[in-house]
Amino acid sequence: MKGQNKTDLWTFTNYNDFYAKLAQIGKNSFVTSDSQYQDLLGALFYAQQQTDNMAFAQTWLFADSLPTDNFPENTLMSSGSIENLLIQTTLNWRTKMTVFLCQDDSKPISLKGDAHYNILYRIIRATHGDIFLVNGNELKPALQNVLSTYQNVEDIAAYYDFQPVDSISFEVHQDTVSQTMYLMIWIKPDSNAVSAPNVNATNANLQKLNSGKYFAFYKLTPSEGQIHVSVTTSADVSFNVRCFVQSRGTVILNYNASPKIDFGNGFAWAGEFAFLKIVKMMAIQIRWSYRVYNDAAYF
Repeated sequence: MKGQNKTDLWTFTNYNDFYAKLAQIGKNSFVTSDSQYQDLLGALFYAQQQTDNMAFAQTWLFADSLPTDNFPENTLMSSGSIENLLIQTTLNWRTKMTVFLCQDDSKPISLKGDAHYNILYRIIRATHGDIFLVNGNELKPALQNVLSTYQNVEDIAAYYDFQPVDSISFEVHQDTVSQTMYLMIWIKPDSNAVSAPNVNATNANLQKLNSGKYFAFYKLTPSEGQIHVSVTTSADVSFNVRCFVQSRGTVILNYNASPKIDFGNGFAWAGEFAFLKIVKMMAIQIRWSYRVYNDAAYF
């Protein structure tokens, strides 16, 4: 918060305490930070070291500035960077990271071409998380309508780095035919322009739950038949798409460059072949290795 330049850590083991803290955060207005950069990566890493019950947990960061770190990408583990450590920790625990960058519209956070923002984005992209750039009026509705659905989150489709005038169409495969799905679309804040993408769904009711200048969040209720989702953006707008369900089943997926290797290095994309395990209620059901047909998509 303004003038404090510090990290406050809260850990919750029940929803009542958790929602009470969300309500408290929602009542506060974020204002322009006195500090242009703060140790956000250290805060995210530190938050995942405080309990032995982190598996499949949610890690949320509310900040009003960018990270102090600004080094270029290096996927070699020998680099020992906080970026690689944070990615590996998050993927090992199977946690979901969500970052809220809170700004005052009269003095917005500058992100375009900023190396400090780029490192935060790379981490969120590698771990399939979200970055929200919001003002004071957008924060409370996002807490109520978006984060309230982040329970047992399992991605069933995720696409990152779509460029202007790109479009995407994909099938949605939920656990059961009646299972509700959620669709998050967030416009990259460093886009040259901001306008909401056009979203359509077949064989499902598409309901917008919340939106801001840089994001739109939808609920997909199945009707009958195979569900297809299409997203089209306009000129100068780059965006990301993530579709998820609330499920206690999960898929452990890692990539590598050789089909002879049983397990990859933990990054979301680092080679042509993948090792897959499906876990349901702590029991391993099946595993196999397969070839990825489209390196622009993450399933």
